[in-house]
Amino acid sequence: MQVPAVADSATAALRIDELRKDFGAKAAVDGVSLVVPAGSFFGLVGPNGAGKTTLLSMAVGLLRPDAGSVTLFGSDVWADPVAAKEVLGVLPDGLALPERLTGGELLAFAGSIRGMAPEVV
Repeated sequence: MQVPAVADSATAALRIDELRKDFGAKAAVDGVSLVVPAGSFFGLVGPNGAGKTTLLSMAVGLLRPDAGSVTLFGSDVWADPVAAKEVLGVLPDGLALPERLTGGELLAFAGSIRGMAPEVV
């Protein structure tokens, strides 16, 4: 999938519609909707326990929502995860990274364990 070079009104970079996630009787995310236009920069702020990490985990396909939908440049994160993830990069918090590798070495390592040819990385 080609990422649009210029923001157009038809395709948002990120569109979240009525996203919901419950953990038991507690609603961690309750009907959140958001549109992030292509080429823009957004931040998500709030107190601890507000649902920020849960919302972002659902938005990038790491946690399945109970209701709602998420699209990245028009591709549904849950209906077409491969197309959605072709235009997405995520570095989750809490990810343990080898301290002695440079950024390039880390990318080469990650690519090699996923079968990428060394010349691609």
